[in-house]
Amino acid sequence: MKPKQKLFKHVYMYGALLFFIFILSFIVINFTQHYLNFKHTSQKTQQDYFANQHYLLSWKVGHFIERIQNRQRDTKNQIHRLLQEEVHKAHALASNLYATYQHSLPKETLQELIAEALRPVRYMEDTGYFFIISEDGAKILFPNKPEQEGANYFHEANAHKRNVFGALMTIGQTTKEGFYSYQWEKPNSDKALFDKTSYVKYFEPYGWIIGTGVYTDDITATLQQSILSEIDGMNFDAFEENYLFVGQWDGTALTHPAKGKNMLDVQDVNGKYVVRALIEKAKEGGGFIEYVMPDLEDKRTLNKLSYVQAIPEWQWYVGSGVYTDDIQKQIDFEYANLKHAFGIWLLGSLFLFGIVALVMALFYRRFSHRLKMDFDAFFAFFDSLAHYNYPINKSQLRFLEFDALATSANAMLMEKLDLEKKLAHLAHHDALTSLPNRTLLNDRIERAIAACKREKRLMALCFIDLDNFKKINDSFGHSYGDAALLQVVERVRGILRETDTMARLGGDEFVLVLENLEHKQDAARILEKVQKTFETAFMIHRQTFFLTSSIGVSFYPKDGENGEILLKNADLAMYKAKASGKNNFCFYERALSSASLEILTIENELKSAIVKEEFEVYYQPQIHLQTGKCTGFEALLRWNHPQQGVLSPNRFIAYAEESRMILPIGAFVLKQACLDLVTLQKTLGFKGRVSVNVSGIQLEHDDFVNTLEHVLAQTGINPDALELEITESVFMKDALRWIAILDNIRALGVKIAIDDFGTGYSSLSYLRRLPVDKLKIDISFVRDLPEHKDARAIAKAIIVLAKSMQMTTLAEGIETPEQAEFLIQEGCSEGQGFYYQKGMNFSTLNTWLIANSR
Repeated sequence: MKPKQKLFKHVYMYGALLFFIFILSFIVINFTQHYLNFKHTSQKTQQDYFANQHYLLSWKVGHFIERIQNRQRDTKNQIHRLLQEEVHKAHALASNLYATYQHSLPKETLQELIAEALRPVRYMEDTGYFFIISEDGAKILFPNKPEQEGANYFHEANAHKRNVFGALMTIGQTTKEGFYSYQWEKPNSDKALFDKTSYVKYFEPYGWIIGTGVYTDDITATLQQSILSEIDGMNFDAFEENYLFVGQWDGTALTHPAKGKNMLDVQDVNGKYVVRALIEKAKEGGGFIEYVMPDLEDKRTLNKLSYVQAIPEWQWYVGSGVYTDDIQKQIDFEYANLKHAFGIWLLGSLFLFGIVALVMALFYRRFSHRLKMDFDAFFAFFDSLAHYNYPINKSQLRFLEFDALATSANAMLMEKLDLEKKLAHLAHHDALTSLPNRTLLNDRIERAIAACKREKRLMALCFIDLDNFKKINDSFGHSYGDAALLQVVERVRGILRETDTMARLGGDEFVLVLENLEHKQDAARILEKVQKTFETAFMIHRQTFFLTSSIGVSFYPKDGENGEILLKNADLAMYKAKASGKNNFCFYERALSSASLEILTIENELKSAIVKEEFEVYYQPQIHLQTGKCTGFEALLRWNHPQQGVLSPNRFIAYAEESRMILPIGAFVLKQACLDLVTLQKTLGFKGRVSVNVSGIQLEHDDFVNTLEHVLAQTGINPDALELEITESVFMKDALRWIAILDNIRALGVKIAIDDFGTGYSSLSYLRRLPVDKLKIDISFVRDLPEHKDARAIAKAIIVLAKSMQMTTLAEGIETPEQAEFLIQEGCSEGQGFYYQKGMNFSTLNTWLIANSR
């Protein structure tokens, strides 16, 4: 068997050899690479510098020409605005004079008054004046040549045979005002015609055109002088010779270095006509040209590169140049810098590599020893990992690779320990809120009871349920609900004492354990702070929500000796708080234990009431607010209880829905309301409708549409006279399904209204798709009208929304004339409430309709 060799000996020997080969190869490769880079960089620097000079010259000239074009455009716009403003002023003056004297002065006198009023008016340093021409071409006002006033020039043409006055009159008669450009003679000038732009406006009373104009060549000349005066400030770098030069096509130089001289016949040392070449290149579209700078004062007679472009409309050439020997000097300077940098790099590299070789030789003497020490550290780690869960001590390691390996190993160990901690935490805490769960809560309650026994003090167990929290989940999804729960926990925990416990049982149910209390009022003060935290709106994903809480409280030892009884009694007290209107807290009373029996009692009595037909339908009129006439009535369910008398739905409807007895009860109300309406139609000729409330439980029932069809056929009612009222909150769960259900109902011809609108969380995107005919404004908003600003704003918004969607609005619970008047003013269509009439049985309704039909 071949003997095994020592690893560390091989690592030391072969490592040293490989390092020597690497150093030698690295020096050769780097030298070659840097030398090639040096040659390439030198060539590229020269090319880039020439290209940069070309670009700079072309950009400089192009920028200057662009600036001229911008100034031309701005000047033209300014002149147009000036002409337009001045003509509008003159027209306004003529209109004022006409309006003032049209009935008091003869026409001819008034016309002369207007003309004389405009004659002395001047602008633009007294060079601008106004002219007036009549429809037949007569010059009414011509201050520049008053001897021509009164003469007819309608058919007069300029030297280019253009009928200027006819064109001006056409503009005034067709477009009433506008600009016109033409050529016209200029006073005191030998040139025949000059470019001119006029603006005219039609003066309708006399069929005149009132106008003014400017000679555009004067404006152009002023602009040119302004631009030439600015060129000295437009040098683009620090070089003295790098300047802009401008000249005319006839060879006259307009700027430095030969301003005012004609350079057309100037030649360079090679006999080249420099200016002619520049002009020709500019006329060809622009470009670069090389020449020797002519012998001018203060200028070097050296090779020069210039870029030139033309401005044809001014017959100008514009250019800029640079001496080529300056470019070469800069390139030579850059080359010398590169060469110097390469020499420094070469010397530095040789010195550095010598130092590195010496250091590495010393390093390898101890390399094998340190490597062995790191291996020993890992052997010790794996042994400790197997028995004690101790991490690796990285301070004992020498090599970075082993340090990274140790980091990964330690991370795996930490993940194992963290997982064990998380599992232990999840066994006793809620996953969403990290609050104690039921298991840990029971332990905290037992400890609190033991402490209260020792200290002879009270402990309060508070059962918290969030009111209407389900609407958030149903309307917006569980992500919104979870975010709301986290905010609730943060707020409540912020006011609890260190000794108190907050736990989550699930859903929107929480429990507080308040220890070390002297009196019940101590708990009441804490719970008041808890409920006050709910007064601030909850902001979730830019959506605002308002939540309240109902809290039931039981005390140790008065209300129970153990956690189970205390939690049950706190739960009963919480339900009492909800039944009392929600958003409050209630202490447990022994009478509450019997309250759960009431539910069973009511359910049994409801079954009996259905069999014994103890239910009766009442009706409340719905009034057209503008006319005061009855347009229909809402069917209201009443229970003629044998012991308690007439009961309203809020006493039993929730139990009916929970037990699903709402199905036969709702079917009875629907049929009876239809029968009563048909009776009123036959006996009194009543033309209104009946509105019937339908529970979400009824709509969810697969047989509801069939039941509705059967009632329509059995009672013979016109479907258009039946309206079904559905609470807004019903639509928020599975809205697409509700749209399909309501479409089937609407297909029968039955009207649909949304009841209690504004109290839910409606999505307008779904609302516009629902086949709805009416929105009923909830009584909670009407009650505060017209005093409360918020109620007014909500009512107005609902009315506007309904109108925009072609829906009718009906306000519920109108009790005062002020409320009715406000709703009428805001355009609400219908209303109902005690202000008009309370709910009444069919017999009383019949009498009421007869009395109100007179």
